[in-house]
Amino acid sequence: MMWLAVLATVLSGVSEEQEISRVIPLNIAHPDARPFESFGAVDTVTVEYWCRFGARGYPDCTASTTDPITLRPDAGDWLETRISPRPDYMEAGLKRRFVYRWRRDSDQVEGVTDGRRRLGFVGERLEGPDWEVRATDVDPIVGFDGIREASREELKGVVPMSCGVRADGYLSLCISERPVAQGLESTRFDAAARVAANLRVRMSGAGEAVAPGTYVQVEIELDPARLGGSRPRVRQPRVTSSYDSMSMTAVYPHGARMNQQGGNVAFECTTPAETGPLENCTVIGDTNPRWGFVAPSFDLIRQTVTAPYTINGRPVRTRVRQLVRWEVPRNP
Repeated sequence: MMWLAVLATVLSGVSEEQEISRVIPLNIAHPDARPFESFGAVDTVTVEYWCRFGARGYPDCTASTTDPITLRPDAGDWLETRISPRPDYMEAGLKRRFVYRWRRDSDQVEGVTDGRRRLGFVGERLEGPDWEVRATDVDPIVGFDGIREASREELKGVVPMSCGVRADGYLSLCISERPVAQGLESTRFDAAARVAANLRVRMSGAGEAVAPGTYVQVEIELDPARLGGSRPRVRQPRVTSSYDSMSMTAVYPHGARMNQQGGNVAFECTTPAETGPLENCTVIGDTNPRWGFVAPSFDLIRQTVTAPYTINGRPVRTRVRQLVRWEVPRNP
């Protein structure tokens, strides 16, 4: 039904997760299939979208373009009807950037990757003397666990990132402050993200709370010299309870079931430092995005309870991958 694995690499960080849809087949001869009236004097049109995510993660998108064409007043609706809800973005206060290109001589619209940041925070940056984050509280093995000793020196360095702040002060989803390529940079970012999952904002004022959507900028230093010569006793997190087939059947998307469609939704989540539900889950893959599996997958993933990851018996938070497999229910 599902699997749990300590994260080894990420898809270029949270900011570079798998595109929901790179190419959407459309009949561009029909004007309602475009967020603009006509091509005018140009042969290609590029539209940039920024989407915020509201109740249950449903998108609210605004559109803009630098091309000499006129966008429809409801241009944002074009994308809102074509992407899945993202409760993870809503909870973390994230907004998402999409760019699409239309060509006069093609019946497809193309997803554009231009190297610019694709995620941002809706709220304000937390700065000034009223808060602190102490990375020295985190055991250094958290970042290097699962990394071969011979490779740890290659990860040495400082990783700047921006992270959302949960209501309890813990950092949630983090965005790299610099481009993250596959390979060494991806592994380094992942190691830093495991450390960040254990960081907690401490406000100087008693009883002060962090506003929803607030984020902080932090620098995570990875230094294998801090590990010393001893080998710690590490116990990986494990699932203690989760959803069952009846729970899946109850929330199976009606359209997908009627059309005999299944799929997999992959997540990255944080296991808490005590036995409890997974936290800070974000989608990193959706194999069948047309059929609405993302929203009910979040309903299920929140039912997954794990025992904590421990180092020398001390429980700490860590990042894991979780997969929700959707198989068409058999008729009773």
